[in-house]
Amino acid sequence: MPDDTCRGYDVDGEPVIAHGGGQLDAEGQEHLATIVRATRRRFGIDALKRLLAEVERHDTNYVIRYPLVVRALGIAAELGYVVGIALDPAEPAWPVVYIELPAGQVSWHMPAYGGEYDGHTTPEKYQRIRDFIAREQP
Repeated sequence: MPDDTCRGYDVDGEPVIAHGGGQLDAEGQEHLATIVRATRRRFGIDALKRLLAEVERHDTNYVIRYPLVVRALGIAAELGYVVGIALDPAEPAWPVVYIELPAGQVSWHMPAYGGEYDGHTTPEKYQRIRDFIAREQP
C-alpha cells in the first residue's frame, strides 16, 4: 500500500509539501531544495521567454507592450538578471528600461510618469499601501 503521508519542508522560506516516503534527512532536504529551486527557475525562465515573445509581437502596440515590459522586468529581476532604468539624453521624456539577458542587452523606451510628485513621505507611502490592502477586496 502506498505511503500517502504528507511532510512539509522549508525551501528558501516557502513551504514545500512532499508526499509519501520517510522523513528526509539533511542531505535529502538539500536535494529537494535543489530540485525545487531548479524547477522555479525553469518556470521563471519559461515565463520570461513567453513575455518577451509577446513584447516583440506587440512591439508597436504600446498600450499592450508597456505592461508586458514591466512584467518582464520583474521576472528578469527575480531570476537574477541585471535590470534597470536610465534616462536617454536624446529623449529625456522617454526613460529606457534594460534587461541584461545571457544573449545580450535588450531595452525599451517607456513613458515617463505623467503626474507630479505629491510630496508624500515614506511613512505616508506605506500607510497608503496599507490602506489600499485593507480596502481592496478580490
